[in-house]
Amino acid sequence: MALAVAVLLLLALTALGHGALLLAERELQVSRVAVSVAQAHVAAEAGLTEAARRPLPPELDTLPLWGTGAAGSMEVGTGAVDWTFRRLGPETWLTEATGSGEGVSDPSGNPARARRRSARVSWVLSPAWRVGNAPGTVAVGDGASLVGGDAIDPSALLDATAGPPAEWCSRWRATVESILPSRTIPAVGVLSVDSLGSQRLGRLSWTMVVESVPAVVEGSGRPDPSVEGGVCRTGDPWNWGDSDHLGAPCGTYVPAVASSGDLVVDGGSGQLFLVVPGDLTVRGGSRLRGFFMVDGELRLETGAELVGLVQARRGITLAPGAAVLGSACWAGAALDAAAPYLRVPVPLPDGRRVEPF
Repeated sequence: MALAVAVLLLLALTALGHGALLLAERELQVSRVAVSVAQAHVAAEAGLTEAARRPLPPELDTLPLWGTGAAGSMEVGTGAVDWTFRRLGPETWLTEATGSGEGVSDPSGNPARARRRSARVSWVLSPAWRVGNAPGTVAVGDGASLVGGDAIDPSALLDATAGPPAEWCSRWRATVESILPSRTIPAVGVLSVDSLGSQRLGRLSWTMVVESVPAVVEGSGRPDPSVEGGVCRTGDPWNWGDSDHLGAPCGTYVPAVASSGDLVVDGGSGQLFLVVPGDLTVRGGSRLRGFFMVDGELRLETGAELVGLVQARRGITLAPGAAVLGSACWAGAALDAAAPYLRVPVPLPDGRRVEPF
């Protein structure tokens, strides 16, 4: 009798131990799933953050609404994330990130990975949209001075023969023409500024634009093509391409340049995206093509010529014999060249991170 009771007790203890082991295994499995879900969520958030650091290539300007492109991926710890950009409007994009956690087993023992998705709505600069919606060939701050305005000519805005090679603007020319059925813009318009009175480039603040451009020039200088061994030296801050000889080594080079303060351009020629925190003086018969943002006053002395689009917050003075010619192609080419610095997604105030789905 005592032996039978002992055997029954041993069987009961064995069953209890087996049950506890099964319960522990299930709890371990649940905890692994929870960790995998957390990893997936972290990976999705990391994907959104990383995507916000990467500029969208200008080629995406041709995507239709709801089109997707510029996919990316990376590993995050033991997890991973993939993301894509979906176009919601001319300059509005939805970043969708799908994160996955470390591999686990489902209740049936099959391998599985937890997945979480997050999304964010952002603004991204469109060269075509910025050019097509420019307030004027020259945009100045409200009440800023304007001297010699009759030398500002917007009539050839979409004339490709006066611009860079046709392939430079053919990609988005149709978009600009759809925005501008009249094929022209005013000679002078009022510059849009933020609440602090600083000019903007779409939703890019003045500070963001200045800090994004890596090449910096100071004081005064003459832009000239810089070639060594038949190769264009793109590291020279005063090498602004060779707009007079598009077939030369620097003929297709269009840099993005910022000055450290007031800037004087004395002679030479170039094609570029130029940002000047102070006043800009162009003299010595200098000929520049591109997109120009000047926070101070723009002064063009006799013989100087700008071709493209200009923003000058404190006004513009053109001496007799100076000119500003509107060109969508040159302005767009300059914005395209600055794309690695300017086409970074800017989260919209009302487009905060969408809850995971």
